[in-house]
Amino acid sequence: MTLRDFKKKTISNNCRKEIEQVLKENIYKGARPHMPGKQVGQKTQHNRRQVIFQCFNQLESLGFQMPHANTLREIHIRNLVAYWEAEGHASKTINNKLTTLRTFSDWVGKPGMVKNCETYYSVPEEAKVSTVCTEDKSWSAKEVDALEKIAEITQTNANVGACLLAMSAFGLRTREAWHLRPHIAIGEGSIHLTEGTKGGRNRTVPIETDFQREVVEYLKTFVTEKSASLMMLGKTRKAFGSTYYRVCRKHGLSRKRGLVPHGLRAEFINNKYEALSGFPSPVRGQQPGQVECELHKAVCKSLMGEVGHSRPDVFGAYGGGRSIDFSKISKQHADKLSDAP
Repeated sequence: MTLRDFKKKTISNNCRKEIEQVLKENIYKGARPHMPGKQVGQKTQHNRRQVIFQCFNQLESLGFQMPHANTLREIHIRNLVAYWEAEGHASKTINNKLTTLRTFSDWVGKPGMVKNCETYYSVPEEAKVSTVCTEDKSWSAKEVDALEKIAEITQTNANVGACLLAMSAFGLRTREAWHLRPHIAIGEGSIHLTEGTKGGRNRTVPIETDFQREVVEYLKTFVTEKSASLMMLGKTRKAFGSTYYRVCRKHGLSRKRGLVPHGLRAEFINNKYEALSGFPSPVRGQQPGQVECELHKAVCKSLMGEVGHSRPDVFGAYGGGRSIDFSKISKQHADKLSDAP
């Protein structure tokens, strides 16, 4: 079957309408049963829709009839994975698609139908994907001085520089920095984030260090209009985003070089881990047994909550991993961290 043939085959209008109805009722929902109130962000919703329709169209192209949204069966999953393998899709990409299909199968009344990726792979070992980083993604690890680079970028575009400075000081995500309104969000001793956050979940970020206080004063001075954000006045988010990434590329920030704006968030997380635990993170050379397990878990829970993640094990994507169970964190260590300045 050629790619040209594949593009011509799509699902019926009836099946499309049924899928649309399922998505309308469920697409915003989180995938974890123990967090029923959690909602996913716009990007995740967009990706879910794209993957689901793509999979149903691919099944039609592979010769399967898909008249209804709940027609999906495990034989379809097996054939999709075989097709993706033949097309050379990365294991991480296949895992992500299976995650979406697993969630969709729950929505259409078939929980547990979609198994893990190893079940369907021709060579199960190749299906394993680790989200734990094995190298430090911080700018300092690339021998780049963050403040010097941000000052250089500010000469080209002050708004882009201000966004990067906020990311460096508070570990913000890119869109959180874009939408930050200094005169509204910044209060006494904290920043209240309500726009650009993942899944639309508000959170409060503490202002604790002299550097953070200096950045806050700069941002309030830089943004003169009370309701304005760090984005350029008169530009939509899409337009500013194009400017932002163009300026970043001009100054050597790109995935190809391994130096990206998100590295400032990794820098913040690794630095704060060390400040809270007294030792470097695993990816920065922590030795086995150097940090007791309970302390490590408590630090990860506190830190991940501050940067907007609901699961403490996500720390591994920034600071490297340790094989531990995050489900039990002693109250002693949790209280100790909550009392820390």
